[in-house]
Amino acid sequence: MAPTLGVGDQLLVEKVSKWARPPRRGEVVVFSPPDVLVDAGYGRSDAFIKRVVGVAGDTVSVRNGVVTVNGVEQVGVGAGVAAEYEWGPFVVPPGGVVVLGDNRNNSYDSHVWGALPVDHIIGRAVWRYWPLNQFGAL
Repeated sequence: MAPTLGVGDQLLVEKVSKWARPPRRGEVVVFSPPDVLVDAGYGRSDAFIKRVVGVAGDTVSVRNGVVTVNGVEQVGVGAGVAAEYEWGPFVVPPGGVVVLGDNRNNSYDSHVWGALPVDHIIGRAVWRYWPLNQFGAL
């Protein structure tokens, strides 16, 4: 998730809102691996962190280094590094989200393994409390 998060960053993960509302584009979520990652050797108790880029019904594409959702170029939050790959169009299925790492070219994410089932989401990363010089909301 570089440059947004670094190795060793400590985060507050909010785990209640997932029961009240679906995930939203732009949120950083912590999740347990879907079956495709377990089949690739990750443990069911491992935790991953990525940014939600697309929600159910969205069409997500990556072309010329740019992520588009429903034909709209995504800029700003999470656009730390331009993607050096092409992907999509991918329609997010019901009950799923597309998650991408902010370090687009060094992230094992939905562009490789597909949609993340929302029931694998543990919670939203909402606050960094360490390191202190980066203390604050994500």
